Amino acid sequence: MSDFSFVKDQAGRVRGLWVQRLEDAKDRVFLMTLFMRGGLSSGEISTGFRVVANKFDSNGGYFVMLGSTPAPGE
Repeated sequence: MSDFSFVKDQAGRVRGLWVQRLEDAKDRVFLMTLFMRGGLSSGEISTGFRVVANKFDSNGGYFVMLGSTPAPGE
């Protein structure tokens, strides 16, 4: 399985993901599976998501953020 991490808000709700590989950031089925594992409903995920290159730290990879939620460092 690919490297990933949940991005959570201050209340602990999942607002996005970090993934290492761009292929994973573009794989909708993979992303939906991870978001659901994080406790999100299909309705919450249906708001759409966007891919943002990680410029927040030196880990590289990509943030996949729900709706208009800003990625870390944006």
